[in-house]
Amino acid sequence: MGKRQWLEIDMQPSVEIALEALYSADIVRSIVDKALPVDCTWTYDDIDHYWSTGCKRAFHFEDGTPKDNGIRFCSHCGGKLIEAASKPEVVDK
Repeated sequence: MGKRQWLEIDMQPSVEIALEALYSADIVRSIVDKALPVDCTWTYDDIDHYWSTGCKRAFHFEDGTPKDNGIRFCSHCGGKLIEAASKPEVVDK
């Protein structure tokens, strides 16, 4: 067997392995996309002063809203953060 024949035979399994890896990555990506929430709605609780998350957690900021604090994704579930209600502004008397 010449050198050229040997290279063609040797490359075939690596192409198959690469295609299987790509196929596996697509499967994993599709499972993750279905498992992770797309959005997580946060609602401000005026009485207890915390944000209730759509994934059934709670979050508290010393000051401001999630947007004011640069939060764009839920730190619990990873979903895109949607503010359902804003924290009321503090009015100086």
